[in-house]
Amino acid sequence: MTTAPVTPRLSLADRIAFAVIAALAALLGLIAVADGVWRTIALAAGNGPVDLIAFAPLPDNVGDITGATVASDAIGEGARALLVTASALSLVVAAVTSAAVVVFLVMTARGTPFHRVLYPVVLTAGLVMSLGGIVSAGIDGLGRMMAGGDLGEPYIPGFELNLGPWAFGFVVLAAAYVIRTGQRLQRDAEGLV
Repeated sequence: MTTAPVTPRLSLADRIAFAVIAALAALLGLIAVADGVWRTIALAAGNGPVDLIAFAPLPDNVGDITGATVASDAIGEGARALLVTASALSLVVAAVTSAAVVVFLVMTARGTPFHRVLYPVVLTAGLVMSLGGIVSAGIDGLGRMMAGGDLGEPYIPGFELNLGPWAFGFVVLAAAYVIRTGQRLQRDAEGLV
């Protein structure tokens, strides 16, 4: 007696919902990649916007200026090179994350949420999100700090590092190991049903 592996079948409505969500995720991924390409090219060409920390009092002491946006051609070549590199790394992070989401949704819609392809895809996405995101944010911050130092007053050679979005990459890494455990449990349970 041979037993065929049991794969849970989703209803037609669920499969359509997953397909629509996967298509929207792919569309948003393409938009993010297109925006990243545009931003990287604009920074390299010298007409991309660069937000810097600045401090200057407003007239009549009504407040302070705490930030300013300059064109990338106003900053030094070293700072611009760092900003272009960070933008390109962010582009890779967005592309890998979007691809992983689409693969996950397609596998789930097919009824194979623990397919063997999924673990390396999610693991790679988690690593790229966490490490690539942190490295990209650090390089971007260093570029902004150098730009602020090059431009002088009222710009401040400093930057803000927001690790919140990239910390989610560690959650994705944990999800990869949950998928790996699910694969093992599914393999162990195949002959029992």
